[in-house]
Amino acid sequence: MLSRWKNPVYWRLGLALALSVLLHSLVVSGLGIRFPDLWAGLDSSYSTVNVVLVSPPKTAGPRPAPPSSRVAARPAKPVAKKAPAPLPPPPPTEAATNPAPVEAAPLQPSTDVPAQQPAAQNNEQQQISADESSTQDEAVTVPKSPVSVETEFDGEYIETHISYQFKPDGSYLLKSVAEAKGLAAFALSELTQVSEGIVTERGLKPSSYIYQYGKNKDKSRRATFDWATGTLTMEAGKKIHAEDIAEGTQDFLSFMYQFMFVPPLEQMQLAVTDGKKLGHHVYSFEGEETLKTKLGMLRTIHIAKTNADNDRKIDLWLAMDYRHIPVKIRFTEKDGSVIEQTATRITSDIANSDTAQ
Repeated sequence: MLSRWKNPVYWRLGLALALSVLLHSLVVSGLGIRFPDLWAGLDSSYSTVNVVLVSPPKTAGPRPAPPSSRVAARPAKPVAKKAPAPLPPPPPTEAATNPAPVEAAPLQPSTDVPAQQPAAQNNEQQQISADESSTQDEAVTVPKSPVSVETEFDGEYIETHISYQFKPDGSYLLKSVAEAKGLAAFALSELTQVSEGIVTERGLKPSSYIYQYGKNKDKSRRATFDWATGTLTMEAGKKIHAEDIAEGTQDFLSFMYQFMFVPPLEQMQLAVTDGKKLGHHVYSFEGEETLKTKLGMLRTIHIAKTNADNDRKIDLWLAMDYRHIPVKIRFTEKDGSVIEQTATRITSDIANSDTAQ
């Protein structure tokens, strides 16, 4: 037993046991030990302190929220922002506080014409207005004839030159010459048409019409208008016959230029002769079209003959800016063949005339 106490390990255990007994006796006896004031400032109501070590954040920014604790934190009540107080009004300027006086303009004697005029003066002015209006109506009903119009047409097989001349004595001369081109020139002869007559308030009034195809007299035609007796004499080769005619009858060439004087939508029915027979042409309005030509873009009115005899269909495109002269012509024959020509050049004083449309 004594040999064990000689061992240093037992000495240490014994010393530790003695110190433990001494400390417990001190606590039981009510003695206190004061430690340095390291916890000053903490609430004394807490008997224990839980310390959680958190590693610092790696990046700058707001501190991450701590892990959930026993008591959940109440969310903060939103605080309403107060509206900014309105700025005080600027101080009044000197002009606003002391406005300049406005001087009244002196009254002037009235020089206006009274609203009510004497009855005699009103009647006189009305008479003058009526005379002016009647003069204007006469100027409208009597169209001014252009002095000359020359139009060149080009088609796939034919080239045509049509010229109109107004003479000082009031008469007119219309001439059309159509020539075949290319290989068609070996099979087709030259076609010449001539219309002569006078210009009236209602436009062209033909006196004679000549249709000549080549040099063969058997294929020539002639129409003579006797307006005094109201008789039309037609000669086709060796055949001659006569018919009664009504006012406004046209020949096959003059009817296309009659629209210079009477708008197409005003006169859509015409009696027309080709030198061989007299037919009644009824035209229909096909619409307004803008044609792309060598002359540029032309605004036109498209009309077509729709008579019931079913001999030849005629389509005309009348230029609205050139007093409705034809700028495109299409003939559809009985066998279905089509001859179409479009204007390539216009030489005229129409665009400068006072009745140009």
